[in-house]
Amino acid sequence: MKRRTFLTGLAGTLLGCDGGDRIPPPDITLTGSERSDMEAVRGLWDRLSGMARKGSGRVRIGLSEGRSSRVIRLELVKGGAASYPHCRVVREWDGRAINLVWGWKGLGPSITLAFDDGSQLVVNGQPVEVGMGDARGLEGRQALDLIGTGIKVAAIALAIWLGAQVGRGFLAAIAFVAFSIAVLGLLAAAVGVVLPAIEFILQRITWEDVQNFFRSAVEQFIQLFRDVRTLLEHLLG
Repeated sequence: MKRRTFLTGLAGTLLGCDGGDRIPPPDITLTGSERSDMEAVRGLWDRLSGMARKGSGRVRIGLSEGRSSRVIRLELVKGGAASYPHCRVVREWDGRAINLVWGWKGLGPSITLAFDDGSQLVVNGQPVEVGMGDARGLEGRQALDLIGTGIKVAAIALAIWLGAQVGRGFLAAIAFVAFSIAVLGLLAAAVGVVLPAIEFILQRITWEDVQNFFRSAVEQFIQLFRDVRTLLEHLLG
């Protein structure tokens, strides 16, 4: 090998290790501490609302468990699994992705997990679809109650897909961001899709409702995180 070739290769290697190819740090990092994780999620409002107004974007959430760290990427996309704005969830450690799309189950909206080609995730021979009624029903008809219920539904659906790869202590925060992206995307687009679930959401939840939910009292947030964990333990063992 010529000296010039060697030096050029070495320089390229060094620049690659410390240059533009490096993976950027996540936007927030969850540690499993309810209070700190809650504060991190609340701080995403401006970013999420900006994504919704733009009609696209992503937020990367780091998951710190002991000595290991993983990243979940949540994207606002349109097309692929659904023609309307929806949330796409990517596991950066293996590149696999799933989409949260709207459905209708029983007396209310549901969240269905679908791959990018629109095919549904099937577990034990059944498509994964979690209805609002599966998360303690729709007894709370006010917007803030519906948002809280929706977060629980998203957490159940994502727990089925993620399995044991993500601790349940993180799922409330991930589901909170995912559901917020899904709803804000619809509100910003004011979509005309004829789908009962979307009509249900747009008639009952406003942009201000989601913003007010982000501004809820600290203890309300923490209780939601605890409720999600208890619900997952009850439903999934």
